[in-house]
Amino acid sequence: MFQRVMRIFLGIALGVGAVFLVTTGVVVWKVKKYTSAWSATTHTSFSTVFSEVINGWKSTPTTVNGWKTMLILGLDEVPGRPTGESALTDTLMLLSVNIQTGKVVTISLPRDLWVDQYKTKINALYVYGHQKNPEQPESFPRDVIQDVSGLQIQHVVLVNLSTVAEVVDAIGGVDIEVERSFEDKKFPREGVDVMKERDPNILFETVSFNKGVEHMSGDRALKYIRSRQSMDEIEGTDEARIVRQQRALRAIAAAVFSPNTLRDPIKTGTMFLIYQKSFARMMPISEIAAMAHALLNRTANTKPDESPLTFLSRSLSIQDGKNVGVIVHPPTTKYSGQWVYAPVDPTWKGVREEVRRFHEE
Repeated sequence: MFQRVMRIFLGIALGVGAVFLVTTGVVVWKVKKYTSAWSATTHTSFSTVFSEVINGWKSTPTTVNGWKTMLILGLDEVPGRPTGESALTDTLMLLSVNIQTGKVVTISLPRDLWVDQYKTKINALYVYGHQKNPEQPESFPRDVIQDVSGLQIQHVVLVNLSTVAEVVDAIGGVDIEVERSFEDKKFPREGVDVMKERDPNILFETVSFNKGVEHMSGDRALKYIRSRQSMDEIEGTDEARIVRQQRALRAIAAAVFSPNTLRDPIKTGTMFLIYQKSFARMMPISEIAAMAHALLNRTANTKPDESPLTFLSRSLSIQDGKNVGVIVHPPTTKYSGQWVYAPVDPTWKGVREEVRRFHEE
């Protein structure tokens, strides 16, 4: 009887051991296959980058009361139009991540928002930043936006919109919901010198979008978030473009952090190359790892195919004849004929209070 029991026990032990060895072998093989493909894509040692990630993983991200806030400056540099130090930031967005809850709040700021102290719209702050501090031109818009919003900004992320297209293509496209059909017959055509060309048929092309979910390539997504000349009374406004930018950002972020993307070494490797080229100076990979670890620790109950982030997109409320808001479109005669938004309260108190409420919702 004893021998029979021992044989059964030994059989079970050998079976469990075999399963363990096979499983471990499969895991090791998969890890090696992943790291090999990743290194081949990036031409970088996976172990070197992994060590930086581990160092960040063990550290605490820089936050204020649990929030990490970034100022995103979007440069819309189109061939044939001003670039470099003369480029205006067509997109200005505050992005705050609560590492304790996974909540992400994005607040889009109108590019025509006037800062009376500097006699300029906020879309020119980066240009003036080059004059004030050529080594760190982003520091000036950070300081100004920090003051008017009341938020402490840890990072400034400068994004050329062409980089957005690269990210979208790197993950194989992105599903974006088009809320309302529209057509734009004056979409700027790339590669045309606006200083020389006057023919509208050469300067512009027609783009159109139909209501519903569309799987967009990088180029298509760019057209969706850049369009602003539609004859549609809603979609032809800067406010509508802000909403589209927020919608696209949510879709892209969810796709980037989805398990399907993170399991693919080619996609993650390509995104790492984009990061190295465009964002490494502004946000070290160790800080990204620290934030990711903090978020994962606090969102352990997230389902396998869900993003650990929840998004809340907001814009500053506009005061007009029907609505109460914190910014207003004043007569252009007060601003040398310029079309601007200005704070209802010149001390910016109303704007700061609204920004605070957005984070408390």
